[in-house]
Amino acid sequence: MQKFFKKYLTKLFFFFLYLLDIKEHCLKVAVRTLCLLYLLVISVCDIRTGRIPDCMTALFFAAAFCKDLFLSPKTIPESLSCAFLFFLIFFSVSVLTKGLGMGDAKLAAVLGYCEGFFGASLSLSIASVLGLLAFMLLPAEKRGAAKLPFAPFMSAGYAVSSVLCGGAL
Repeated sequence: MQKFFKKYLTKLFFFFLYLLDIKEHCLKVAVRTLCLLYLLVISVCDIRTGRIPDCMTALFFAAAFCKDLFLSPKTIPESLSCAFLFFLIFFSVSVLTKGLGMGDAKLAAVLGYCEGFFGASLSLSIASVLGLLAFMLLPAEKRGAAKLPFAPFMSAGYAVSSVLCGGAL
């Protein structure tokens, strides 16, 4: 099942990225939609296995980088800075609290690259609030040992921020 999603969703993702002759708005909507679908697949992997496969975040980053390379190469340095910043924040949280995994840090970096500082700050803040609410809804006796996958909350945060702000992609 995972191979199917990796193979065909990635092909579909790159197909839309190379359709540069359509209107920019349509391309942005298509890219945002594909990002949401890809985040859904990553979320399902995180829920099922407790891990976010490196190949999936690498493909997500590669697709976003290729899009910028062809459509807006001047934004690449700023986007890389945002990716590094959000990776550093999530890596620090991961090391200090052992509450987040490295997959979450890598996915935060990709979202930082794709959305920029404001968009990633908004979607990751929304993700944190949603994750906290889900944790608080757990029965009290299960909270100490509970491990919630964070990718679904990041995906939901991205979806909400895309609706609110039109997405930075």
